[in-house]
Amino acid sequence: MTVKRIVLVAVTAVALSGCAASGPIATPSVPVPTPTTPSATPTTARPTATAKHTATTKPVPSRTPPAKTLAPESTEGVIAGAIGQVPAGFSLPDEQRPAADETTAFETTPWRLACVNDAGITTTALDKLTATRIKASSGPEHVEGNGLLVFADASAAQSFLDQATAGYAACPAQAPVDNGFRPSQRSQAVPSLGEQAVQVGSWWEYQSKDAWLPAPGADLTYLARKGRFVALTYEGDESVGDPTSNADLNSRAQARIQQILAQV
Repeated sequence: MTVKRIVLVAVTAVALSGCAASGPIATPSVPVPTPTTPSATPTTARPTATAKHTATTKPVPSRTPPAKTLAPESTEGVIAGAIGQVPAGFSLPDEQRPAADETTAFETTPWRLACVNDAGITTTALDKLTATRIKASSGPEHVEGNGLLVFADASAAQSFLDQATAGYAACPAQAPVDNGFRPSQRSQAVPSLGEQAVQVGSWWEYQSKDAWLPAPGADLTYLARKGRFVALTYEGDESVGDPTSNADLNSRAQARIQQILAQV
């Protein structure tokens, strides 16, 4: 599975991101058992070594779902991955980690502020963005990105997070159905993180008869502010259902946010 993935400066391409809130979320997949009928063509499940959150019972549709194709992202809401100068000595979580096997090293990337339906979120406070450092790493069934946004002052950073939070809250709960799949999204404030923070979760669902059931593929994003600095982290994997309720994903995300904010 390929994870697709994000100002007010020119960006020539949109790179990988872990959440629908910041671009399309991971391509959904629904496990299908190998048929026992000799004339049937066996279906081999794709490896999910990085997926650590497996449902006790997974829904199985009546047929193999088609591959989900996402429309290209627009440039609205894109933030460049490297502009200006962040504080001396600052480093993002794991940013010096080398590539290993099929996992890439952390590489500079843009990041996109957007709804689950691919509508970019406009934040006028980005006019006062003075520096960024955003890096991401990807591997089979997994993507992780971290970043620091530096604003001219605390008021501008607060305005940015206020606008981003309001933009996420105004996003639709689900995107339009496409070939039997739909991505869903929810966001909420996190009062205990930094001076203000927002958490955004996106996940896939697929249609089975008259019901919508969760499919593997979810992304979790956090934005948190301290003074004029805003920390960013996102992670996408093959977990199932709303990632805002996933204890493991949230624990890792909050640890990375705290590591970033502790340096500014």
